[in-house]
Amino acid sequence: YTDFIFAIVGEEYGFVGALLILGLFVLIMVRGLKIAKRAQDDLGRFLAIGITTVITAYALINVMVTKGMLPTTGLPMPLLSYGGTTILFTAYACGILLNISMFTRIRPLERTQPAAPQASSRCCWIWPRGFWPCGSPPA
Repeated sequence: YTDFIFAIVGEEYGFVGALLILGLFVLIMVRGLKIAKRAQDDLGRFLAIGITTVITAYALINVMVTKGMLPTTGLPMPLLSYGGTTILFTAYACGILLNISMFTRIRPLERTQPAAPQASSRCCWIWPRGFWPCGSPPA
């Protein structure tokens, strides 16, 4: 019923809309492979590669079916086509991908302490990182 959503987007929004849809799937692919590259263990790495490959392969197959390069297969466009189990499992897979990205090997930014303010007669109790130039915080 809505397996040809890419054709409808192309008809309504033209080349720009179709290119935007393809660009978003390329972005999902690049980010998924980046998550896989930075995963802490092999399970996370292989799972991220598999989820990314499945989502982008389904999108590529759907585009090729819409353009007439492949016979009609019945695979819906991930995250766009209407479907009960397809959208459910695609959202579930994206959630797993986000969970893998939460535990990556990215070092946090090194933060430096702010420079101590010059001595002044004015006391400011609103200061970042709990630093009060007047000595102790207000009660």
